[in-house]
Formats: sequence, C-alpha cells, structure tokens
Amino acid sequence: MTKSNLVVKKGMYQGVDSICVVGPFDSMDEQIDILADNILAQGKKDIVFNFIEIVYMTSSGIAAIIKVLRKVQRVKGRVFIANITQDMYNLIVNSNLDRYLPVI
Repeated sequence: MTKSNLVVKKGMYQGVDSICVVGPFDSMDEQIDILADNILAQGKKDIVFNFIEIVYMTSSGIAAIIKVLRKVQRVKGRVFIANITQDMYNLIVNSNLDRYLPVI
C-alpha cells in the first residue's frame, strides 16, 4: 500500500478552529482524529474542515469526516466545510452530507 500525500494541519477559519486538509483525501488519517480530539478537549464545539487544496476525496475521506462529525455531535457542536471546489460540493450534495455538514 502506498502512503497518501495527504497533509493535515490545524488552523483557523473565520475565528473557528479548523482542520486544514491538503492533497488527495484518500485515507483515514490519524492526525484528523488527534486534531479533532484536541479541539474538543479545549471545550470548543465547532470545527471547520478547510478543503483549501483538496484534489479529490474517496470514501475513506468521507468516513474520516463522519467520524469527526459524530464526536462533535456528542458535545452538541457543529462541523462545517469550507473552500471546496464545485466537484467536491457536488460530492457532498450527492452523498446527502450537506444535511449534516453545512458548506460555508
């Protein structure tokens, strides 16, 4: 199995903690869980997935987002998606994820 070129880092998006994802979102990257856990441990409830440079997303990427969404929902928080391309937006809508993941 080849290693993904996915880069995950913590950032801010319009004053909200964000998980910035760069590259092909094709894996369940452990960093995503760690960043989400750290944000929630600080008592914050909202997280933005910043897709500033997403090339594409597979079902593994969707699963990673849903895993974070479930954690955030347990603390009555919200998850948003920002900076997505039209293709990524279509994927989110066609997957019915837009009901749970507002695009900002």
